[in-house]
Amino acid sequence: LPWTATLFVMAPLAGAVADHIGYRVVLSGGVAVQTIGMAWLAVAAAGSPRYSTLVVPLIVTGIGTSAALPVTQAAIIGAVGERDIGKAAGVNNMFQELGGAFGVALGVAVFTSSRRRLLPADLTDGFVVAMAVAASLAAVAFCLSLTIPRSERL
Repeated sequence: LPWTATLFVMAPLAGAVADHIGYRVVLSGGVAVQTIGMAWLAVAAAGSPRYSTLVVPLIVTGIGTSAALPVTQAAIIGAVGERDIGKAAGVNNMFQELGGAFGVALGVAVFTSSRRRLLPADLTDGFVVAMAVAASLAAVAFCLSLTIPRSERL
């Protein structure tokens, strides 16, 4: 809940800020915050954490995700002509679905490869490794977001 609840506040705010300072800045900032949150979550989840220990990293991760995703959609739609908006939206949606499926598959593969038994500690260890991999992928996304060319809309 803390991760996804941020969407209701952050998405409209990120959109408004992006309209004033540009999509690339908000997108890169959102992915950077997401990376920090996921890495923090991986560290905080090590051992036997209490849920209260995970709430703030979940919120930080949610803030980054909630800023990056809607701005990505707006940047893609804004980068094409009016005739191509439907195609751009379709390609964006397809890549979001493909990325989600790939992310879940990779997370499950990493999670299951790191545990040997079905003990609670093994489950936590698998989660920590999966979140560390997710943070690494988010860091790659951050680096890639910095290469977005500057234009009127980005």
